[in-house]
Amino acid sequence: MEKPCFSLERLSKVGNNDLLNLVFEYFDAIDVFKLGPIENANGYMAYSVKGKGPVLEYGPIIFETSVQSQGFGLVRSLKKDDAILFRRLKDGVFEVYVFNGRYTSSILLLQMFKDGVFNYEIEKIKARISE
Repeated sequence: MEKPCFSLERLSKVGNNDLLNLVFEYFDAIDVFKLGPIENANGYMAYSVKGKGPVLEYGPIIFETSVQSQGFGLVRSLKKDDAILFRRLKDGVFEVYVFNGRYTSSILLLQMFKDGVFNYEIEKIKARISE
């Protein structure tokens, strides 16, 4: 059995998403595994989040990115109602953003995220958190 190579620590959350609420609330009951890099898949890298026991009823959550994405990526799960994007910061911190009911637009949202379109909204969210 593969041992988890990362752990989770909850920092802050704004809004609700059923899947990520479970991760936030039960962070100590979740294992994180690193998959990749896979050279013949453009440096594909993923982090698989799995519950210990029945915590994650939706199955594993995958945070996936590649060398070209420069630290930005998509969150994938079996439940595909929302577009969920993340960016990886230094010190192993992931900022995760949920766009309710927009799963079919996740690739477009990721491109806009990379282009800096959402930076203003991100700063507004951070200001709300630090109040």
